[in-house]
Amino acid sequence: MLQLLQQRIKLQSKDQQSQLLFMLNSKVKKKVKDWLIFILIALGGFAFFYSIYYICKKEKDIKKQSINKHLGIDTAKIIKTGYLKGSYVIAKFSYNNKTYQVKDFPPSDRNITGMCYLIKFDKNNPESALINFTHPFFNKNEFVDNTEGIVQDLLARNILKFSYTVNEKEYLQFQEYSSENTVKKGNTFVVIYSKKDPQVAYIKLSNYD
Repeated sequence: MLQLLQQRIKLQSKDQQSQLLFMLNSKVKKKVKDWLIFILIALGGFAFFYSIYYICKKEKDIKKQSINKHLGIDTAKIIKTGYLKGSYVIAKFSYNNKTYQVKDFPPSDRNITGMCYLIKFDKNNPESALINFTHPFFNKNEFVDNTEGIVQDLLARNILKFSYTVNEKEYLQFQEYSSENTVKKGNTFVVIYSKKDPQVAYIKLSNYD
């Protein structure tokens, strides 16, 4: 478009050339302005989300330090999953004959209701707790079955995506894994899933019981 305008300028009178040059400069300035606005918006968005991530990480690190001072370890069962400014789960566990509920943020928005995980909590304040999403399992009274699963992808923050098939239907699920596990894209593992809801499943890595 700009080359076409430049060719037209050469064929016009001085007044017409001035008008065309003005049009050309206006278009260039507008394009530069639009790009600057886009870059500023992009940088602003990045700064906003990074600040949220940094604050959340800082709060979690402080919480971990507090929990480790009076460390308690138990198992917690996911009783609810939801989405509010990000995916979340509600898990329950018992300590000193009292039941507590804790809210935490799972590796993905896929349903994991009924799954159990190890949980670390502050013995002086059991409501302060963190779920260890790297160690999933089912209660013994849960009706489960197994099949073969394949690691489809390795994502950021030690999260893997895996697929498996139950009754000729393919499922996708996500799972956080420990750095102790050697996992590669394309690896196959046993997948344990709920008979009631096959979407609720975990891939059994080498160091799992």
